[in-house]
Amino acid sequence: MAVSNIKAILQYDIHKVWEVTTTVEQYTWRSDLGRTEVLSEKQFVADLEKALHDL
Repeated sequence: MAVSNIKAILQYDIHKVWEVTTTVEQYTWRSDLGRTEVLSEKQFVADLEKALHDL
């Protein structure tokens, strides 16, 4: 399994950054995801076809 560790200083409100990175519906910043689907309050499906295609 590949592991990466990237550090950056973001000039944005920490709460907004957390909201964007943890909201399932806002996945467009993730180049490895083709789509997401919320199944319930605690479950979702992420389409990793784009990520697997690049392997």
